[in-house]
Amino acid sequence: MTLLPSSLLLGFLLAGQALAADSSYQNLTGIRQVASQYVASLHSARSHPPQITAGELDPRLRLAACTARLEAFLPAGARAQGNTTVGVRCNGQSPWQIYVPVAVKIFDQVLVAAHPLARGTPITRDDVRLVERDLTTLPFGYVLDPAKVVGYQLKQPVAAGSVLLPSQIEGAQLVRRGESVVIIGNSPGLTVRMQGLALGDGAAGDWIKVRNPLTKKDISGQVTTEGEVQVKL
Repeated sequence: MTLLPSSLLLGFLLAGQALAADSSYQNLTGIRQVASQYVASLHSARSHPPQITAGELDPRLRLAACTARLEAFLPAGARAQGNTTVGVRCNGQSPWQIYVPVAVKIFDQVLVAAHPLARGTPITRDDVRLVERDLTTLPFGYVLDPAKVVGYQLKQPVAAGSVLLPSQIEGAQLVRRGESVVIIGNSPGLTVRMQGLALGDGAAGDWIKVRNPLTKKDISGQVTTEGEVQVKL
């Protein structure tokens, strides 16, 4: 029988003790994986899976090995995108809770100007194109569907390649202040049409004030099409 040197035997014993000690602590990589999987589940309906990177945890951290399934959650005020924080907790015999820094990038096709666009430009399909962008870097918004902008116009100039912002787009003005409009009043079984005066600008769906020239009264109506405003009788 071969006898091991005492120093080597002691090394094996210490390594065994260290392994036993490590098994009593929660695996930190597993905590990070739980955080990443949780964020991925929040974006499962997206056509473009997000890019998720869970930050490193302090390797000196010692948390008791959880005897229950780890649970992840978003802390109050946290968002599931950008640089955020995900909580992971253990509800086992030795409960604990920790917060994992997570970077979440969400990519999708957004509309950008295909060429320089001037203020007041009625937008056509050729004026815009779809380009992939990280949505988390667009805090002022974006537009995903060309149908949402075609036929509308710009409130301000937009440089070529710039992302179109919802705040830059407005409906084409179908009624302008001071212009003559047709006031249409509807009630069950009755429709009344009369000439009136627009007291404000309006795009389709906007509510503006109009003046009935006969009664001299100002009433609210909704712009329906060019030069027409519908009111309730």
